[in-house]
Amino acid sequence: NKNKKIAYIQYTSPSAYTILRSGAKILIGKGWDVLFLGVGARGNASEIQFIDEPKLISKVLRAPPYGLLLKFHYIWFAVWTFLKILLFRPAVVYGSEPFSGIPLYLCKKVLRIPAIYHEHDPPDEQGINRSG
Repeated sequence: NKNKKIAYIQYTSPSAYTILRSGAKILIGKGWDVLFLGVGARGNASEIQFIDEPKLISKVLRAPPYGLLLKFHYIWFAVWTFLKILLFRPAVVYGSEPFSGIPLYLCKKVLRIPAIYHEHDPPDEQGINRSG
């Protein structure tokens, strides 16, 4: 497969998930380009960062607001994600939390990009994902 690109979609801070960081490191070691799309975190999870790696791109929107604005933020996230995927043209898209579902579905149905969904335990209050 010449198109060795994967995009991870998370409506949360993707860097807070140990299993995602580990998976990206493995894929990068096998020559893949990795794109993470997510949103900023509140609290300690915002301090967790990805490794400095030229084959890894991480793009995040600001942390979602509270209340009614959260709905608009999510709609913008879905549109923004779709546009980023359209430009990046990955071989596969991956999501691991419920709010990644709509963007994953759009990528699969509209762009015909294979999609993988696998839910992980969320990070705890300190921003650490203990299961992965």
